[in-house]
Amino acid sequence: MPDGAVANLVHAEDVDPMRLGFWRMSRAEAEAAYVKVFQSGDINAIRWLGANDRYFLLTCLLRRPDCRHDWIYARCREVEADPDNHIDLWAREHYKSTIITFAGVIQDMIREPELCQVIFSHNRPAAKAFLLQIKLELEDNKFLYQIYPDIFFENPQKEAAKWNEDEGICVRRKANPREASLEAWGIDSMPTGKHFGKLVYDDIIDEKDVTNPDAIKRNIVQYELSVFIGSRECRQQMIGTRYHFADTYGVILQRKIYAERRYPATHDGTFDGRPVFLSDKRWSEIMRLTKSTVAAQMLLNPLAGSEVAFDIRQLKFWEVRPKRISVYVLMDASKGRHAKSDDTAVAVIGIDINRNKYLLEALRHRMPLSKRWETLRNLWKKWTLTPGVQLVRVGVEQFGMQTDAEYFDERMKAEDISFPIEELAWPREGLKSKEHRIERLEPDFRMGRLRLPRVRTIDDEGRVDHFDPTKLKNCQEVANQGERYRCAAPLLKTDHDGKVYDVIDRFLEEYMFFPFAPRDDLLDAMSRIYDMEPEPPVFYGDEGQRGSNPLEPEAFLDGP
Repeated sequence: MPDGAVANLVHAEDVDPMRLGFWRMSRAEAEAAYVKVFQSGDINAIRWLGANDRYFLLTCLLRRPDCRHDWIYARCREVEADPDNHIDLWAREHYKSTIITFAGVIQDMIREPELCQVIFSHNRPAAKAFLLQIKLELEDNKFLYQIYPDIFFENPQKEAAKWNEDEGICVRRKANPREASLEAWGIDSMPTGKHFGKLVYDDIIDEKDVTNPDAIKRNIVQYELSVFIGSRECRQQMIGTRYHFADTYGVILQRKIYAERRYPATHDGTFDGRPVFLSDKRWSEIMRLTKSTVAAQMLLNPLAGSEVAFDIRQLKFWEVRPKRISVYVLMDASKGRHAKSDDTAVAVIGIDINRNKYLLEALRHRMPLSKRWETLRNLWKKWTLTPGVQLVRVGVEQFGMQTDAEYFDERMKAEDISFPIEELAWPREGLKSKEHRIERLEPDFRMGRLRLPRVRTIDDEGRVDHFDPTKLKNCQEVANQGERYRCAAPLLKTDHDGKVYDVIDRFLEEYMFFPFAPRDDLLDAMSRIYDMEPEPPVFYGDEGQRGSNPLEPEAFLDGP
C-alpha cells in the first residue's frame, strides 16, 4: 500500500475494510505498513486500524508479540471478515480465545461502546477468568487509553460505573442500561432480567460435563436456556474444543445452529499429519497423551475415543425396497403431555425374505391419546393396502397400555374396524433397561441389516448431507414401472405444534449421540422389533427381490 493510503482512507465514510488492498497483504507486508502508520503519527489511522484490523489490535495495541505468526494472521483475517454465528472449534493452544474472545470483545468495545456483551463458560469462575484478562488489560494498557480516551478510562477503578468481576466492567457510554459493558457468567448460573447484545460462548463444556449421559444432557439444556439472555437481535459467537462425540458442540453441529470453522492441530486432521501451528517438539509431547484425548482436543474428531454405542459411519441405506415384505408398526408412547415428556415415537419396519430390516416410515413428537389412535389406524390401513405387503402387525409398548387399550377398543367398535395390537412387555423399570433395549439394534446397524431410506449421505468423517434418491437410475426404473411406492423418499411429518420436521434428522441426533442424546424415543421404538419375533414374507420365486441380501453386489445399492 502506498505511503499515506491508510491515513487517506480512514477519513472516508462507510469504508468497507474488506475491500481495501490492506487485507490482501501478506503478514510481512501488513507489519511493514503498520510501521509506516506509527511513523506518520496519524492518530486517526491508528484508531481506525485498531477498530478494523484485529491483527493490528492484537500485536500493536494489546502488546501481544507472541501472536506474530502467519497462521494467527490468517485466522484474524478470517474471523474479522465474518465473526458472528460461527462455532469456532480449534485445537488447544491455537489462540482461538485470544483472537475471538480477548481481542474480539475489546475490538467491539471500540467499535460499539454502547454494546453490552456477556462471556459464557461452563461455570462462572471460568467465565470470570476471561473477563479478568480483559479487565487487567484495560487497567494496565495506558497506550490503549491514549488512543481511545473517548471509550476507555485512565483510572477505571475510580472512574467506571462498574469495574469488578462480579458486576462486570463498563466503558464510557451515553446510555446507562442495567447490564455492564461486559459481564461473565456460567451457563449453570445465569443472570435473570438481563439481556445482552452479544453472547460469547467460550468453553461451555469441560471434562466434568461429559462423564455420563445426565451431565451431557444437563449441559445441553443449560446452553439452550442461555440463548434467552440475548436481546432480540443479539450477535452470537461460540469458541471451543471437543471433549466427546456427544458433547454440546456435537449437538450444535448436528442441528446446524452455527456455521462451523474447524481447525485441527494437523493439516489433514490425522495423527500422522503435519502440525499447522505448533512446533514439531510440542506436537511430539502432545502425542504422548492418550489417543482419545488427542483425537478430541487436538484433532477435533472424538470418534476415535468415543463411548457412543453407534458409529455414524456404519449406517447403511436402501433406495428401492423389495417387492415382498412383512411390515411391523411399532409405537413407544409418551409418558405425558408437558414439555419435558418423552415424545411418542412410531417406527414402521419392513422385513424381507432374508430377515433384513428397512425403516419404511417413522415419526416422533408429542401427541395425545386420540392422535396415537389415529396414527396407528392410519398406518395399519396404509400398509395393509400397499402392494407386496404380506403381513402387517402392530405393537405398542406396555407402559400406559391399559388406558390406551381401552380407548383403542372403543374406537375400533365406533369406526367398525379391527386389527390386533400386541403388547411389548420389556420392562421400562430397572437399571438402564431402556439403554439395553436400544443396544439390541447395534449388531444389525453394524452389519448393514437394518437400513434407512437413502435421503442422506455420510462421508468417512461422519459428516451428513441431504440426498435426492429420485435421481438414481434404479429408482427411476422402478418409478417408470409404476412402483414408485417402493422408492426411498423423505420422511417429513407435522408435529404437535403444526411444524413440519424431518424424521431422519431426529433419528440421526438420537443415533449419533446415544446414550447421551436428549431424546432416544425413536431408537426405542425401532428396538421393539425384536419383541415382535418378526416373520419374513413367503417367497414365491417371482418377486425380483433386488437388494434383499446385503452380501449380493447389487444389494442395497448405495449410489454415488
